[in-house]
Amino acid sequence: MDVEIKLDADAALTLFNFLSRTLDEQNGENLHTAAIHDGDFGP
Repeated sequence: MDVEIKLDADAALTLFNFLSRTLDEQNGENLHTAAIHDGDFGP
């Protein structure tokens, strides 16, 4: 299944910053329920 999300530049940057910070600082713990596989978060 393909999903297309269209964001303007400001929204895309905000989302990128949130995801980067969540992965870096919390090892993505808040995102685990959305992950298809634990490998999506790296080693």
